[in-house]
Amino acid sequence: MRLSLRVVLLTSLAVCAIALLLNVFTYVLVKHELYSRLDSTLRDRVALLSPEVRAELTSGRTLGVIAAPDEYIQVLAPNGATILPPYQVTKLPTGTRERAVALGRDSFTETSHIGDRRLRVVTAQVGKRYALQIARPIADEESALHRLRFALLMLSLAALLLSVLLGAWIAQTALSPVRRLTRTAEEVSETSNLSVRLDAEGEDEVARLGAAFNSMLSALEHSVGAQRQLVADASHEFRTPLTSIRANAELLARGKTTGEEHDAIARAVVDQVDELDGLVSDVIELALDGDAETRFEDLRLDTLVESEAARMQRHAPAIRFRLASTPSSVSGDVERLQRAIANILANAAKWSPPGGVVEVKVAGTAVSVRDHGPGIEEADLPFVFERFYRAPAARGMPGSGLGLAIVRHVAEAHGGSVVATNAPDGGAVLTLRLPPPND
Repeated sequence: MRLSLRVVLLTSLAVCAIALLLNVFTYVLVKHELYSRLDSTLRDRVALLSPEVRAELTSGRTLGVIAAPDEYIQVLAPNGATILPPYQVTKLPTGTRERAVALGRDSFTETSHIGDRRLRVVTAQVGKRYALQIARPIADEESALHRLRFALLMLSLAALLLSVLLGAWIAQTALSPVRRLTRTAEEVSETSNLSVRLDAEGEDEVARLGAAFNSMLSALEHSVGAQRQLVADASHEFRTPLTSIRANAELLARGKTTGEEHDAIARAVVDQVDELDGLVSDVIELALDGDAETRFEDLRLDTLVESEAARMQRHAPAIRFRLASTPSSVSGDVERLQRAIANILANAAKWSPPGGVVEVKVAGTAVSVRDHGPGIEEADLPFVFERFYRAPAARGMPGSGLGLAIVRHVAEAHGGSVVATNAPDGGAVLTLRLPPPND
């Protein structure tokens, strides 16, 4: 069932239920008031006629009281006989309750039938062992109640019609933003266009839903754009090593190379496969774009940097790594921080001349790595942490251009940052800053 139809039905049910309760309450209240007024009149008549009836019963005369128009009077004797005024033919109904009143029970009022007429009858004790009954028809009261029932029925029908119109208006007004949201979602689903946005104005729940939907579309658009860019860049970067591997494999397949040439080509294939494997690992890391699970734990940053510097020293024996550190503790993911620090050290080793020195410093929660190479061109500084970015001077060197991009993603995943600058006396300085453990 459509949401708008449910709103109309629920609104109609709510209004009709309220109208029904009010109508029932009104009817019961008016009916009680009409009968109470008639009962009060009958009791007043009993009080007015009782002295005269007692006097006539005591003297033994015939019941000669005068009844009002449309009024019936009757006395119930001790033996169960009824005494009527001489002008009255109609007898009022009697039974056990009426005889009990004659014997001293409390008076009561009830509705009785005489033929096709409905009467309101009051029975009260008068004298010793006698009961006086006075009755009046309730045709006027029933007529008034009939008119009231008709009026309340018309009111209920009007309330039903009003509730339907009100429900339709509420559905049209309140659900309009929801319909826009639905149309936008359908448009995104059909066209895959993530650039559409809703006009989310106001502070109600629907406006908040629209704002959340816009935020979701923005995040999705950014993510899809980043993934597409990543795929495009990775495809370009994969092409070079794959082309080299294929060319060298074809040379080996021809079998026309000498022993030295064969060994050189085989080593080149192995190196290119290693390069391709590293590129695949870097692409997988960046494809997660911050979604990889970060397992935070307390660790010693200085010890981690010392371990990575020693490992890098073994891989680059021609470079000297000089470490200066003070005890430092951070909260982070050991494996991801190891990779980020290793990438910074590898970048410094790549740009250092043979026999050069890479200065590594750990102070507080910051790691600073300086090489003594040519430094970074000012035009390249804003882009060194972008994916696949390679400065003109680096395009002839090995690497995929993803190492420093991974460093930035790891830093941001930990709530930190990384910056690149040039040292005054030459060389590049890369500084990784992490938040203190209590942040």
